[in-house]
Amino acid sequence: MPPLPPHLRLREEAWKWFAALDNPLTTLLDMLDASRGCGGRDPSLEAWVARELERWLQAQPHPGPAQGGRALKPLQARAVRLLTEGPPSLVEPLVSIFQLQDADRSPVLAHIHRLHQEGKFKEAIVLGTKLQLQADLDAEKVRVFLT
Repeated sequence: MPPLPPHLRLREEAWKWFAALDNPLTTLLDMLDASRGCGGRDPSLEAWVARELERWLQAQPHPGPAQGGRALKPLQARAVRLLTEGPPSLVEPLVSIFQLQDADRSPVLAHIHRLHQEGKFKEAIVLGTKLQLQADLDAEKVRVFLT
């Protein structure tokens, strides 16, 4: 059998690492928290790890105990904070991994309004849509997003 291409070998190693972790969700949040202080860096490595963790979780036959219920709430709060402070490349994997459409909407709505005030209409509408917040957003602001 021919050797795997480098990107697939890297994915395989990442998945082995995820499987060996006691709590991959907490580890991801810790890694993202630690990397936030590195201003000016390209967040592509963090986004890649988050996307790979998302793929790995989707491939698991049974989600771990931290995937639902009360154990997920504090993780969601941390993920929302990272989402609102982090690069756009983390939006999709964080929403999926931490089921952020079910998280406390207040901080996310505040972030969407801040994006709107900064003129970042596309980012605001994408985030609002991904988190299914259309009904919670002011109808006039949604109209402004779309024009």
